[in-house]
Amino acid sequence: MPSAFAGFAVDTLSYAHRHSLEGTIDLLSAAGCCAVQLSLHPGFLWPSEIAAPARTELRKRIEACDVRVVSVNLPGVEINVASVSPEMRRYSIDLLRQNIELAADLGAAAIVMTPGRQHPLVPLPKAALLAHFYAALDALVPLAEARNVMLCIENAPSSFLPAAGSLISAINDYGSNDVGICYDMPNGHFIKEPIDEALRTVQSRLKLLHVADTGQDAHRHAAVGQGSIAFADLYPVLAEIGHAELPVLEVISSNGEADMIASAENLLRAGWGYGPRTVAVA
Repeated sequence: MPSAFAGFAVDTLSYAHRHSLEGTIDLLSAAGCCAVQLSLHPGFLWPSEIAAPARTELRKRIEACDVRVVSVNLPGVEINVASVSPEMRRYSIDLLRQNIELAADLGAAAIVMTPGRQHPLVPLPKAALLAHFYAALDALVPLAEARNVMLCIENAPSSFLPAAGSLISAINDYGSNDVGICYDMPNGHFIKEPIDEALRTVQSRLKLLHVADTGQDAHRHAAVGQGSIAFADLYPVLAEIGHAELPVLEVISSNGEADMIASAENLLRAGWGYGPRTVAVA
């Protein structure tokens, strides 16, 4: 019987306060995990804290554990590429540049970023927000292309492009084949977006899928089964649209290991299955 993790990648953020990154990789590898999304967190994994020799050693350790890095994720709550402040935009783009370099050094195929947020009280016009987002892409896409890293833009309730339709329209208008979409299921469900329709909407650019559970009254990334997402109805949609990459279990919990395993097992019971998959992002 394969590990419950055999059909999934696992996000590392829930482990950051209790384990080192190396300890997390060892723990997940022992549990049968074959792929991870590395979420950045100071003291755990942070670009300025890990020099080139340490990156080389870390990549060797990950590969020795037979674990592959599908993406490196910089949680977007503390940066904003669409900020009204030019200093914040510059800082955010610089940190994302560092993330691209780190992802490439660790053999990751993608990084995850959000389009940025508008001020809740004095929002910029959408045209200005898009201009800032596109300026960030102008700065990041050439570096990502040179380092063979895909930029995956995530739907987020706090961003100025929270829904699947607005997100893919903006990316299509930008026009680069080097920009994909990371669709986050709990983020979509929280804004009451039908996830099946959203997946069909973004299918041409869908490169990564974040999986966790939430209700619609409070935004969470809870264990599968602790919210109201109908996962049994969604796995057939992935087959329908031809999405074959490993779903990323992005459960954020103080009970990380147990909730990750429970989520994988609940998804299997919901029919998600092991199936042939690839961790590569094309």
